[in-house]
Amino acid sequence: MHNPVHPGEVLREYLPEGMSITEAVDRLGVSRQTLSALLNGRA
Repeated sequence: MHNPVHPGEVLREYLPEGMSITEAVDRLGVSRQTLSALLNGRA
């Protein structure tokens, strides 16, 4: 059985290069803490 890719890794690939975290949270409608936890594999 394989380990699936964490959703944060997938999202990181879809975010445009150079996009700030502030811009990303505004567009996604989530908090900075939520996005940070997701991108860093803690959520």
